[in-house]
Amino acid sequence: MPRRAVIVVRLPVEGTTRTKEGLTEKQEIREEVYLAGAITKVQAGYAITSIVNTTDEAVEIEEPMLRVREVEPGTPLGP
Repeated sequence: MPRRAVIVVRLPVEGTTRTKEGLTEKQEIREEVYLAGAITKVQAGYAITSIVNTTDEAVEIEEPMLRVREVEPGTPLGP
């Protein structure tokens, strides 16, 4: 992954077939490399999200599995 970059990725979703859309939590997948917290749709076991590399160096990363938390329609997403 290039240095100081944001990339949009299609990643496999962990163990769910019934969740159609939901939230991914922001998480550090490697030192200073983050999986974005986002609202996403699950299609055929995959979802679209972003990965951010905040370092000054290009890095190699393993493809992470996404955890998508289902959100009921009408649920407020903010505080």
